[in-house]
Amino acid sequence: MKLIGLTLPEKFRYDFSQPRGMVVSGELSSYIESHEWNSVICIGDVVTYYCLKSNRKPDIIIIDGKTLRSKEGLSLQNSNLEGYNTIKIKNPPGILTYDNLDLLCNMLKNKSKDKTLIYVEGEEDLLALPVLSCAQDNSLVIYGIPNIGAALVNVNNYIRRELQNKILVLKPILFESE
Repeated sequence: MKLIGLTLPEKFRYDFSQPRGMVVSGELSSYIESHEWNSVICIGDVVTYYCLKSNRKPDIIIIDGKTLRSKEGLSLQNSNLEGYNTIKIKNPPGILTYDNLDLLCNMLKNKSKDKTLIYVEGEEDLLALPVLSCAQDNSLVIYGIPNIGAALVNVNNYIRRELQNKILVLKPILFESE
C-alpha cells in the first residue's frame, strides 16, 4: 500500500538537529520533579530510561526499542512500564507519517489521565515535531540527542508556533507500507 508522509530535506537537517530548550545529560529526576508540569512526554529509549527513575512518571512515552539504531533499547517487558496503555504504530525511518502526526496531536489535545506508551516500529525521531507542535502549555517534552544527552523543552505558544512552522518545510513523500 502506498502512503504519503513527510521527510526532512537535506538543506534543513542542521537546523532541525539544533536542540530546543535546555540540554542535559544523565539523571533527569530533578528537572522532572522541580515543577508541577501539565504533562511530561519522553521521546527516545535512553531518555525514557532516565525519566522512569523519577517520582513523577511520564504521561506519554514514545520509544522504538532501539538505541543509536541498535536493538538495545527499552523492552516492552520492562517492569518500569507497568501501568501504561500501549499503542503500537509504524513510522518509517526519516519519515513522519500523516497518521502519526494526527494521532499525536489528537492525543495531546484530548489529554487523558491514562499513561500511554507509544511503541514505534521504525523510528521515533521525527515524532518530536508533532509533540512539540501540539503539546499543551507547561508540558515538559524530553527528547534524546544522540551522544550528547537530552533536550528539555517547556512548551509554550512560541515553541508550538516555531515547530508548526518547521513542519511546513518538510517535503511530502510517497512510500510503500506493509
